[in-house]
Amino acid sequence: MLKRKSKLWVIILIIIVSALIWIMWRQSHLSYTAYLKQSGQEVDSTAEGESSREITLPETYTEKVNDRLYFDAKIITGEDFDPNQVYQASARIYFPDAEAWAPVLLQKDLSEYEYEEMDSQGLREIPGKIKSWSDELSDYLRLDVEGIYYWKQPEMNCMSGLFHFDAIDPMNNREAFESVAKIDGLSQQEAWDTAMHQVKGTGVDTKDWTYDTCLAVNSETLNDQQQKLVESGNIEEDDLTLDWGEEDEGYYYYFYQQCNGLMIYPALSVLDYGGAYSRGQLYMSRSGIYELNIPVLFDVSVSDEVQQLCDFQTIVDTLKNHYELYVTKTYLTVTECRLVEYPIQTGENEYQMQPIWICKTEEYMGAEASNTAIDILAVNAVTGEEMTELGG
Repeated sequence: MLKRKSKLWVIILIIIVSALIWIMWRQSHLSYTAYLKQSGQEVDSTAEGESSREITLPETYTEKVNDRLYFDAKIITGEDFDPNQVYQASARIYFPDAEAWAPVLLQKDLSEYEYEEMDSQGLREIPGKIKSWSDELSDYLRLDVEGIYYWKQPEMNCMSGLFHFDAIDPMNNREAFESVAKIDGLSQQEAWDTAMHQVKGTGVDTKDWTYDTCLAVNSETLNDQQQKLVESGNIEEDDLTLDWGEEDEGYYYYFYQQCNGLMIYPALSVLDYGGAYSRGQLYMSRSGIYELNIPVLFDVSVSDEVQQLCDFQTIVDTLKNHYELYVTKTYLTVTECRLVEYPIQTGENEYQMQPIWICKTEEYMGAEASNTAIDILAVNAVTGEEMTELGG
């Protein structure tokens, strides 16, 4: 009987000691965050176990995946962008007010213009009206449901025919304008600031507007390009030509609205990337605004909740998986990856900003062939997944 009791006490003692050892081990292996919680201390979101991974992004990415898939990509974000400070944001479309915009942009009293008004659904199928004011010897303004389009007449009617900046345009003359470094007596920043000051007269805050392309346009280049297009038969003399002078000189900007230091992508589909609706355009001359095209503006509200972006290698892997399944005899080179904020509609005029990578791939028929096609793919910058619903 005594032996049985002794054995029982030994078993109980072993159980107690084992429990104590387990508790001590558990305490020694608590995460710092769990320790803080257990001890009743305030938990910092950056505490161990809940810390965000530090994200760094390359400026370029180069890799030969196989004989038909290459990466030679420029990585584009924003000038002051921090990949570790991307905050969740919501937005609503700004609908331009005629009483605000017309007096600021138009050069004469509104009663002197031919005025038209019509019902419209807008590009995003939002019911509204298109309002326009026109004088063929002065200027033209059209306020769409969500867009703003202004140009000076007849100057921009003629000048627009001289600008062929698209890479695939057979009359591409971008290099001719890029060869002009600046306009004498007028800096590109001075011209931009003057235009923004005028736009602010509408009540719109332009602090989140910025440009990524600016071309200096002088009268010599305008007259030279106009003469070449007349001689080639692409434009008719007298019909669409002017004698360009110093007052017409200025800067042509491609600009956009920002959120979190990134472009707010204005077009509906990523397939429009690089197209007419993918950025705003401004021509600011010595004598004032000649052209202002804004596809859409958003009223943005930024929260204090940080979004964790995935690392860039995850984006690369997604692109590899997509294009390695691409059944083609052509050669594919990923040439550009741009991180943007894309407005995802969540309700009636309610949008959630989603960081996405818009990735451009050029397709060649042979290793030495010229570019034959462009493919665009959208990738979620948080999850790293393809977003085919955006049109890519």
